[in-house]
Order: sequence, then structure tokens, then C-alpha cells
Amino acid sequence: HCDAVETCRAAGQEILGACRDFLGRQPVLRVEGFSPEGHQGLAPRFTYIPGILTFIMRELLKNSFRATLDITPDEELER
Repeated sequence: HCDAVETCRAAGQEILGACRDFLGRQPVLRVEGFSPEGHQGLAPRFTYIPGILTFIMRELLKNSFRATLDITPDEELER
């Protein structure tokens, strides 16, 4: 089973590093997981190939981070 939160968090950290390396700055990333009602504390897990989810998240975050950095002045980014 795939831990969706951890998979997304790892992809996000990878893309944040790329932002720092190539653009010299990075947006803020917060990954949260929510479980179905009555299952508090359980990370969302499902049968899925983690590599595919990682690829999708990397592409989504690269585009999102770039758009965010293009329109956000440095002083508005958290350090």
C-alpha cells in the first residue's frame, strides 16, 4: 500500500530543493493528510503504484511552485 502523504511530502521536498538550486528561492510547502471519519490518526493509504503518484506530484508541484514564485515578491515568501 502507498502512503499518500509521505509520497507527496517526499516529492515536494525534492522539488523545493530544485527551486532553491535553480531559482535561488522557494515557496512554502505544507502537506497534510486527512483520514476518513472514524479513522483519526491513520495516514491515507491506498493500493497505488508510488512511482506514478510521485511523478504526478513532481509535475504538479514544479508548475505550481514556478507560478507561485513568478508572482510572489521575495519579501512575501517565508524564510
